[in-house]
Amino acid sequence: MAEIKIDNEKLMAGVKKIQDKYGFVTQEEYAKFAKENPEKTHVVIGEAGLALIDAMVGKPFEELTVDDMSELQGAGADVDPETTVICFLASASVGGVLSALKC
Repeated sequence: MAEIKIDNEKLMAGVKKIQDKYGFVTQEEYAKFAKENPEKTHVVIGEAGLALIDAMVGKPFEELTVDDMSELQGAGADVDPETTVICFLASASVGGVLSALKC
């Protein structure tokens, strides 16, 4: 199984850069910043996401095995769909009622 780990020091350095750039440290300060600068909040969130991605350590995706890639992206092997008679009847009933109302 492929492991993705976070380099906490690198993540915190990224967070510190964001805090210094925008002038907030606490959640209350960020809330005030977001209220006063709603047009900038998506930029801050994007920068935080990039800091998180930058702090991830491990093999590049292309170097993983096919099994590891499938596990990370979700190959659907862990899903076992199951349809019961009740589910079928309920969906058929709803479909019939909606069809009757529409027509």
